[in-house]
Amino acid sequence: TEIAGPAGVGKTQLALTMCADSVVLNQKAVYLLLGGTNMMGTLSYRLEMMLLARTNLLEKVQESRRTRRPSPTTNIPSSPFNTATATTTTTATGGVTLEQIDQWLSNIFMQWIRNSEDLLELLSTRLPKFLASHPPQSIRIIVLDGIAQLFRHNEDLSGKKPLMEYWQARSVTFFKVAGLCKQLSDQFQVPIVILNQ
Repeated sequence: TEIAGPAGVGKTQLALTMCADSVVLNQKAVYLLLGGTNMMGTLSYRLEMMLLARTNLLEKVQESRRTRRPSPTTNIPSSPFNTATATTTTTATGGVTLEQIDQWLSNIFMQWIRNSEDLLELLSTRLPKFLASHPPQSIRIIVLDGIAQLFRHNEDLSGKKPLMEYWQARSVTFFKVAGLCKQLSDQFQVPIVILNQ
């Protein structure tokens, strides 16, 4: 599924909400930030705040942070192979602790993909292995955030080769990405959401 729209309309917020919903339901999510600059710390912090707000822990954590100010990225893995560690046991109504929040965050696997070559390699090799290593349908959603960002920084390369050749190569890459996403979705029965500006 592709969600397209201008900047600032809430595409990323919607995708983060779907990831947060997944882990609260004891499933997992994969979030791939494509191109542009590395904003993983900001996205991690937004996810943490979303989960805290759902459990009535937000006010307790904010009060605690006023005095100790930890890094906003300490509770979430930066790649599919890291795990989070829990350090606090503050409890919200309903019995949810910060330890549980840390566990939820460790089930959202996030990675920054710098260019289209890395994305194609991940979709064709690493992601299938990763999905195969998990029980069927335990990964609830895969998000590719910012597909157009992979090409914006390369537009200056269009002057180094005939314009038609540049656009054809770009089109071929998009078709490859779409094909690999459909294949992965069918094979592992996991929805894939692509955000496009």
